[in-house]
Formats: sequence, structure tokens, C-alpha cells
Amino acid sequence: MYTVGMAISKTGYVVTAPARLGNSSTLLCDNIDPETHDYASLFSTIDPIDAQVILALTIRRGSGVSVVADGNRLHEVRKMSDSAQSEIKGLIQEALGKLIEQRDIQYQGVVFDVWDSANQTSTVIVKWVNLRAYDRGIRTYPLNILKAAT
Repeated sequence: MYTVGMAISKTGYVVTAPARLGNSSTLLCDNIDPETHDYASLFSTIDPIDAQVILALTIRRGSGVSVVADGNRLHEVRKMSDSAQSEIKGLIQEALGKLIEQRDIQYQGVVFDVWDSANQTSTVIVKWVNLRAYDRGIRTYPLNILKAAT
């Protein structure tokens, strides 16, 4: 059984929609490897919202004309000090801010899988829920952070 909810569309009209909207969109994105920026697979695709999250986490903000206000500023973290973990958490949330504001995702936080301050490296597991997807499961993405020792 479906329950009907009220919502306001982007154009300002009140619309009613069932609580379960059905299957995900058939429009999917190319599965791009974030490290090489080449196709990860020619036979599998990725949800557009998940692709936006991965791009926001892997693109350096301000590195080009099209990413002046998109991407992350993790390059501004100078050293893997004790306060760097809270700074990294804030920068990741800032990178995903547009998707959170548009209610495309629900940010679930980060987990520091590897924290090696001696070698200035870290692996951060970013967690989110795709609110546009049918399954609403928690998605994760491992983000490697490498800093030159200064």
C-alpha cells in the first residue's frame, strides 16, 4: 500500500506523490574511474546522484572554469595533525553541500579507516544515502588523502 505525501516542486507547485516512487531512473551515468578519469567499465553504469558525489569528492575546487564552486578543498589541509580530522570532516561536508541542500543525498558522515600522521596519508570512508534512488541504502566511497610532509 502506498501513502500519499504532499511536496512542493522546483517550480513552486504543490504536488502529491506516493511514498514509494518506484524503480530508479533509467537515465544513468558512465562509470568513470575517479583516479584515472577513464571508463571503469563499458558494461556497467552508475546512478547520476552517486556520480555527482564521487565527482564532488575527487575534483579539486577551483582547478578549472567549470569547477569554481564545485569540488573539494582538501588540498588546503597542510598537515595531518590532531585537528586535521575535524577539518577534513568539515571540508567533505562542504564539498557535498550543494547535494545536501538540494536533498539529493543525506550525508551520513565519514570514518577514518587509515590515519598515518607519520607518512601524512589517510583513507576516509565517506557515507551517504542517495535520496533519489529506490533502495535508499547507505553508499560508501573510500577517499585517499595524501599530503606532502611540510
